[in-house]
Amino acid sequence: MKVPMKKETPKDITEIRSEKEAGSTDKILVVDGTDKTLDTSHKEGFDIHYAPDLQEASRLAEEFEQCLVLGTLTTEKKVPTGTAAHMSGITKISKSLQSALTTVHEAMSLEAARLVENNNVGSDQLALISTVNKSLQEALTTVYEAMNNESDRLVECDSGENYVIKPFEDAELAVRLRGLLSSSKEVAELQEEKHRLESLLSIIKSVLSSLNIADIRNVIVTKLAEAIQTKDCSVLLLKKDYDECFVLDSARGLPNSELRVDLNNYPELKKVLDTKEPLAIRNILEHPLMSEVKDSIKDKIETSSMVIPIVFDDPVLGTIFLKLNRGGTEFSEEEMTLCSAVAEASFFAMKNAIIHEEVQKEKDRLKKIAITDHLTNIYNHNYFYKRLAEEFSRASRYDSPLSLIMMDIDDFKQINDLYGHRVGDVVLQQIAGLLKDSVRKADIVARYGGEEFAAILPSTSIEGAIEEAERIRERLERHSFDEIPQKKITISIGIAAYDKKTVMNLGQFVNMADRALYEAKKCGKNCVRVSPPADEMRRHA
Repeated sequence: MKVPMKKETPKDITEIRSEKEAGSTDKILVVDGTDKTLDTSHKEGFDIHYAPDLQEASRLAEEFEQCLVLGTLTTEKKVPTGTAAHMSGITKISKSLQSALTTVHEAMSLEAARLVENNNVGSDQLALISTVNKSLQEALTTVYEAMNNESDRLVECDSGENYVIKPFEDAELAVRLRGLLSSSKEVAELQEEKHRLESLLSIIKSVLSSLNIADIRNVIVTKLAEAIQTKDCSVLLLKKDYDECFVLDSARGLPNSELRVDLNNYPELKKVLDTKEPLAIRNILEHPLMSEVKDSIKDKIETSSMVIPIVFDDPVLGTIFLKLNRGGTEFSEEEMTLCSAVAEASFFAMKNAIIHEEVQKEKDRLKKIAITDHLTNIYNHNYFYKRLAEEFSRASRYDSPLSLIMMDIDDFKQINDLYGHRVGDVVLQQIAGLLKDSVRKADIVARYGGEEFAAILPSTSIEGAIEEAERIRERLERHSFDEIPQKKITISIGIAAYDKKTVMNLGQFVNMADRALYEAKKCGKNCVRVSPPADEMRRHA
């Protein structure tokens, strides 16, 4: 708390008393370790309270809503002032922000390195990640520097000497009291600035902690509405050519995921579109900009409005605004600065979320390509064996039922020879679709190779597998193919059921299904055959 040394002749107690009454300070707390030597006349109008030591002074300071501290000492020793606590809070916030900055930088760098290592992202996406990473660091660094500036200001304010040395004169006491009272306003401003920085840090950390763009928008409207004490805070999106406007999120909540609004009813948005600058309007009913829509806002008495652009014409995000309304009091310049800082950080967070979503989609697409047969769009041979190994291991561990169906299209070579391979490919695609529609959701259907297909049936006994295989055979036999309507296509099916006592390994299990399929072909095709138990197969081998 800074107490400027005054060279001019001090005002008398009466003048200081009147300044105190006009000010905002409620009490003056005197730390006096000896006797109370202040004249009782000094108390009049000043509401002075004494404390024998710093511990009691601290207790009283917490009890009082607001007070100024003055020490009376017999030596040149200084009394610690209240500003140190404020500076400690600023330092703590600065350290948290520095930690957040480091975390963001490391996370982005690790993600980029991992994607490069796995070949899961292109150079354009890496460049975008690098750009966003740099922008996030710049945004956080700006706030970090602001916090340090406030800390420096508090250090300067704390350099005063808020005490008097015994014995002292009334005039000296008056100087000290006047200095304390005049500095209370500056301390209050510093407290407000500290609160705004804390709010900004909290919002930025929240938006950067999410990679979901909807969650980011919700954090913006809820936390910003709380920080500047308004319930009307919204994020709006303008579509291409500015012919459509949607409310994406609001602190009041939305009836649907998006709420369409008529841009003609919001001249303040059009103004910001033209100027590309933030706009604050005090009392929208009286502002000339709102005259055209005055009838539609006649219930907005003593309402102030603020529009902050988040981004203009971004190829991915489009044009997004932050719009706030508040009744009773207008928005201050400091609040506009806070909202602008949040808007800038939100843009980078949204951009980062979009990048993450695109990278995730690309990873999912590549993963699907790796496990999908490109012609039939069902699982491929490699994925079939991966899943079969998993289900076989589960069945072995828990002694649960497991069945395997192997299928082969009868005389498929004739279709290729008579109608061509293009027709043959179409037939394979349609058969794959029929198979997917004929099995349960838990079953895994794959193209084994050529005209052969396979189905893994977890938790299915031999009786259930026979029923499912017959359903597949009958459905395929009845189906009419558009490319060859005059020809019936049939399928031969072999089934194997897992038995913990006789089936030793995965290879043996697949050979049992293959043997059953061979028997179906041997018996005239278009039929279902079940593999004999493994021990019987070994006896006839």
